[in-house]
Amino acid sequence: MNVFVAPMQGLTDAAWRSIHAGVYGAADAYFSPFLRVENGMVRAKELRDITSPLNKNIRLIPQAIFRSVDELKIIAEAVSGAGYHSLDLNLGCPFPPQLNRGRGAAIVARPEVMELVAQCDFGLDLSVKMRPGVTSYDEWKTIMPILNSMKLNHVTIHPRLAIHGYKGPVNMECFAEMTDSIRHKIVYNGGIYSPLQIDTYNNIYGVMVGRGLIARPSMIEEWRSKEVWGIQRRISHLRLVLERLLQQYSETMCGDLQIIRHVQAFVEYVDPDFPPRIMKQLRKSQSIRAFEKALHEFK
Repeated sequence: MNVFVAPMQGLTDAAWRSIHAGVYGAADAYFSPFLRVENGMVRAKELRDITSPLNKNIRLIPQAIFRSVDELKIIAEAVSGAGYHSLDLNLGCPFPPQLNRGRGAAIVARPEVMELVAQCDFGLDLSVKMRPGVTSYDEWKTIMPILNSMKLNHVTIHPRLAIHGYKGPVNMECFAEMTDSIRHKIVYNGGIYSPLQIDTYNNIYGVMVGRGLIARPSMIEEWRSKEVWGIQRRISHLRLVLERLLQQYSETMCGDLQIIRHVQAFVEYVDPDFPPRIMKQLRKSQSIRAFEKALHEFK
C-alpha cells in the first residue's frame, strides 16, 4: 500500500519535504501545496517550490487548484515545462477565499467545469483529491460520472464537507459509498494520527497523511518497520528536523521573526505527549537564539 503526504499550504514546502525524507525516509510521494493562476500566470512562489533542487531525492506530484479549464491549462503547461509528468487536481480545498472563487471543493458542484477538463489532453497523468461537497454529502454524485469517464491514476477522498474544514469526525459511510461508485484506485485521507490507523485502509491503493504526519513525522517509518517508536526517539528525530528547518530557512529568509515563525508553524502541531515546558518555550521564542536554546533542552 502507498503512503502519500498531503499538501499543506505554508508547511509541506520543498525544505520540509527534503528534510523529512532525509531524517525518516521518503514517503511514496509528496504532493505539493497547490499551484494557482494569478494575473494570467502561475504564481512565482509556488513555481519555485516545485522547481527547487531540494526536490531531487523525492517523488513530488504538483497539485493544481483552478476555477476554469483555462486556468488548469496554464498550470498544466507550467508543470510540464518544469519536467513533471503528473498533476493532481484539487477538488477539496475548504478555505473560503478559494471556495468563493469557485475553486477547490466548489468544483464538485460545478460539473460544467469538469466536463471541459475531461475533454482535454493535458499531456500529464492526472489524479484527483476531493471532498464529498461543500455543504451536502450528495454533491459528489453529480460529478462522479465525469470522473469515471476520465483517465485518472487515482482518486483521493477526504470524507468531510468543506464547511467542516479539518475538524470533527470523518464520514466513513460517505467514504464507502464514494468508493463503491468510483472506478478508479482509491486513496483515503483524513484524521490519520498514528501508524496503527494506516493499517485500517490496507485494502485500498493508499492513504494520504497530513496534519497527523506534521504532529508525528515518524509515522510512515513506524508503520513500515512495524515498530512503535518511544517518546525519546521521537523527540531526538523531531529535534533534528527543527534544527535543519531553522538552518534551511536561515539561508533563504531574512529576519529572526520571519524565520522563527516558519519553524514555529510546525511546533503548533507537535504531539502533546512531548515535554510541555519545552514546547511552550519553542512556541514563545522571539529570536533564533531563544529557539536554539529551547531546542538544546529538548531531549
